Amino acid sequence: MEKIEHYINQSKVLLKNANLMVKKQEYNKAGEMLWGAMTSLLKAIGIMHNKPIRNHKEIIKVAKFIALIKNDKELNEAIVNSGQTLHANFYENFLDLEVFKEHQEKVIKGYNTLFKIILESKVNNKVISDELE
Repeated sequence: MEKIEHYINQSKVLLKNANLMVKKQEYNKAGEMLWGAMTSLLKAIGIMHNKPIRNHKEIIKVAKFIALIKNDKELNEAIVNSGQTLHANFYENFLDLEVFKEHQEKVIKGYNTLFKIILESKVNNKVISDELE
């Protein structure tokens, strides 16, 4: 449980820092922090279900699986497309402001969805699925 709380708290800090970077117009850094916030929640979910995430490939695999079992195409889009785009933008700085904001909006929505999944799992003490592998 301690590691789960660590990842949840880390996600909150990263989300806050992303907002600060947006205010400073450092969009590539903001995007990386948004990606980190979302992946921190995915890592918490993985631990909650005894499926720790150890690498980028596993992040995407778990994200796609959660989106599938929740029947949430927007969540899949937020993580797999928008999140990874913001992550890549940190290194290449290729997004213009309008496109950045579109991805930012999707990632924040995905973050909120993941946070709700964690809260529901904690309240109901239920596993999302035993099939996370």
